[in-house]
Amino acid sequence: MDWRKIIKEVDHIWYYYKVHIIVGIVIAAFVAYFVAAGQNDKDKETALHVILTGNQVKVEEQKSLQHAATEALLGADKADSVIRIDFLPSGAGMNMAATKKMVAMIAASEIDVLVMDKETFSVLAKQGNFMKLDQLKEEMPKKVSFLKWSSRKGKHLYGVEIGQNHRLKKEGYNTTNKVMGVVANSQHPELARRFMKWLVDR
Repeated sequence: MDWRKIIKEVDHIWYYYKVHIIVGIVIAAFVAYFVAAGQNDKDKETALHVILTGNQVKVEEQKSLQHAATEALLGADKADSVIRIDFLPSGAGMNMAATKKMVAMIAASEIDVLVMDKETFSVLAKQGNFMKLDQLKEEMPKKVSFLKWSSRKGKHLYGVEIGQNHRLKKEGYNTTNKVMGVVANSQHPELARRFMKWLVDR
């Protein structure tokens, strides 16, 4: 066996296909994470799907947040349903895969509430990807700040700033510069707004 030849071939493959390999690894990590995170709830109906982009948290923390939200908003009568909360990693080397995954899920109406960095959120808001939250302001604590967007139709509120959200910080999520909104094609807008209020009230 000519090891030098094998090493040369591997080096050749890595040089020309490293982007494809990295993206493949990232996508595989997404799949593995969602499978691990959803093992106990795989047979339950998703009453609300929340996606938080940024850093991943431990499965235990993810399940803790998911259980607390489900119990508070659905109650014991909805034992066959769950508020599903997933974390999509983003950052150097992962942005492309994470963005593709997120865009595909938004198009398929698979996301109800989306949390992401303020800059990216603003771009998506200008494209009409989030519902107006004007009426929600009256139900929120006065300390809560909203992200506004002005257009020819007027100025409206589209996002809730959660940079100081203690519950998410406690579970290991980096809330710095993060904004939360209801996706425009959400199938559960009322429950989505209730979830946002619940999270901010914690």
